[in-house]
Amino acid sequence: MLEVIRPIPGFPDYSITEDGRVWSIPRKGKRRNKCGDKWLKPRKHKGYMWVSITKQGKCYRRSVHQLLLETYVGPKPPDQECRHLDGNKANNRLDNLKWGTRKENVLDSVKHGTHKGFKRKEERLEYTG
Repeated sequence: MLEVIRPIPGFPDYSITEDGRVWSIPRKGKRRNKCGDKWLKPRKHKGYMWVSITKQGKCYRRSVHQLLLETYVGPKPPDQECRHLDGNKANNRLDNLKWGTRKENVLDSVKHGTHKGFKRKEERLEYTG
């Protein structure tokens, strides 16, 4: 099976796979070996995976889930955010991500038992806050 990899919109030196791996393409110049032609190692912050990418010499810290949706689905619609459908913030596979409203995202977190202030008790939800 062929792996799909697409260029990241707005960041011409980078591409991303459907499973959220970010590739830095080879670059010209004296910093070539340090900056290009490699898979980036994501870092975790508050459960989310992030990468540092550069454009025209400026460094940007971007979430992998947002880069993936922007690349494969399209720009973030107004008043929408990224939803992790299985509740795992580190699972950045395309089939686990979707643009949605804040309300949908909160309902997802309640359903997965990850929302602060709610806990699952059998099949009904109780507010604990």
